[in-house]
Amino acid sequence: MLKSLDHKKLVIMRKIKNACFILKSVVCMLLPLFTYAQGIKFEDGLTWEQIKQKAQMEKKHIFVDAYATWCGPCKKMDQEVYPDEKVGAFFNDHFISVRLQFDSTQKDNELTKKWRPIVKSFQQEYKVKSFPTYLFFSPSGVALDKNAGYREPKDLLLMARHALDPEKQYYTLLQNYRAGIKNYPELGKMAVKAAYFDDKQIADSVAGDYINNYLLSLDEEALYTKDNLLFISNNMRSKEKYFDLFCHNREKIDRIMDYRGFAQNSIDKTIFDETIYPFVIKYDKTGMAPDWNTIAAITEKKYGPVDGDRNIQLAKIKWYAYTRQNWDALVQALNVLIERRYLETWEPDDYAFTLNDNAWTLFQNSSNPRLLAHALSWSNKSLALMDTAITIKDTIYFRGFQVNYMDTKANLLYKLGHKQEAITQEEKALDMARNLKIDDFITNFNVTIVKMKKDEPTWPSPKP
Repeated sequence: MLKSLDHKKLVIMRKIKNACFILKSVVCMLLPLFTYAQGIKFEDGLTWEQIKQKAQMEKKHIFVDAYATWCGPCKKMDQEVYPDEKVGAFFNDHFISVRLQFDSTQKDNELTKKWRPIVKSFQQEYKVKSFPTYLFFSPSGVALDKNAGYREPKDLLLMARHALDPEKQYYTLLQNYRAGIKNYPELGKMAVKAAYFDDKQIADSVAGDYINNYLLSLDEEALYTKDNLLFISNNMRSKEKYFDLFCHNREKIDRIMDYRGFAQNSIDKTIFDETIYPFVIKYDKTGMAPDWNTIAAITEKKYGPVDGDRNIQLAKIKWYAYTRQNWDALVQALNVLIERRYLETWEPDDYAFTLNDNAWTLFQNSSNPRLLAHALSWSNKSLALMDTAITIKDTIYFRGFQVNYMDTKANLLYKLGHKQEAITQEEKALDMARNLKIDDFITNFNVTIVKMKKDEPTWPSPKP
C-alpha cells in the first residue's frame, strides 16, 4: 500500500516538474515579445564606459535620449512613442539605449549626479540646446548623428535608420567634408541640418560651397527649381554671385516659386541683415534714433537707389513700431512705400498684412485724428488687397484675415468718432466670423460691439 502511494506521488511530482519545464520554456520564448511590446529598453544603472562595452559586445550602436524634466515634448515621447512596439523592436535590435537628464533638480538620484560630467561634455561638444535631442554613436562611442524635437513613431524609425547609414550621418558627413571628401548632392541637406542645430559657422561654410561649386554649375533647367531657389534664398549673401542671380531674374524666380515678391523679399532680407541691422542695433543699445541719412547713403551706394530706399523705409517702420516714440515718422515711411509703389511687387495678401499690422499699431497707440486717418486709409487699402487675393485664390485662411482686417477698420472708425458706421462694420465682421466658425473672433467681436454701444474704449488704456 505504501509503495503504491509512493509511486503515485512520484508520478504526480514528475507531471508537476514537466509542467514547470513547459511553462518556463513558453515564458522564455515569449520574453522577447514582451520586451518589444514594452517599447525601447533603456539601460539603467550603467556608466558611459559600461554602455560602450555592452554595445561592442552585442555589436550594436548607441542611442542617447537627451531630455529635461520640464520638457513637455520629452514627456510625450515617453508616453506615446518610446512604448511603441515597432519602435521598441527596431531600437532594441540595433541600439543600446540610454536616457540622460540634462537639467538639474533637487530630486536627482546619485546615478543622475554621476552622469553630470558626461552630460556637460555632451552638451558642449554636440551643442545640445533643445529637448528632446537624439544622439547616435558607434559601438565605441564615436558620434555619428544628431536630431531633435518630438517625432511620431514612423518618423523616429526613419531617423534611426538614417543614423545607421554613413551616407546620412551628420557627424560622419561633417568629418568627411573637413577631410575634403564632398558628396555635393548631399551637402545641401548637411547645411540645413547644421543650421537647425545652430552650427552657424559650419552651416554658412557648407551652404556657400554647395551653392557656388554645385548649384551654380548646373544647367539653367536644373538650377531653377523651387528647392534650389529656396535654399539659395535662405543662405543669401550680397557679396556672392547668386545675389546678382536673384537681382537680375526677379520675375522668373517669382514665377518658378509661384510666389510674387519671393525674389524681392530674399533681396530685402539680405540688405537689411547685412547693411541696415548692424547700424540699427547700435542705436538701439544707446537709446538714440538712428542716423537714417548716413545709413541710407551707405545702403543706396551699395544696392542702388530703389532697393536702398525701399529697405530704408521698411527699416524705419520696424524701428518706430518697436520704439513707439515717433508715430509721425512711421506714417511718413509707410506712405513713401505706398506712393512709390515699392510693395506692389509683393503678393496682395502680404501687402495687406503690412498695411493692417501698422494700422492696428496706430489704433492701439495713438489718439491723433490725423494719424488715425492715415491708418484708416491703410485699412481700406488692406481690405481691397484681400479682395484681390481672394479673387486669385479663395481660401478659409484668406477669409480669416479679411474678417480680422474688417475688425481693424471698425475699431478705427469708432476711435475717429464714427460710432454707427463702426458698429455696422463690426456686425458685418461678426456675421462673417460666424460663417467661418472662428470662435475667438466671435467672442471678441461681440465684446467690441457691446463696448461700442456703451461708448467705452475698445483700445488699451494708456500706460502710466
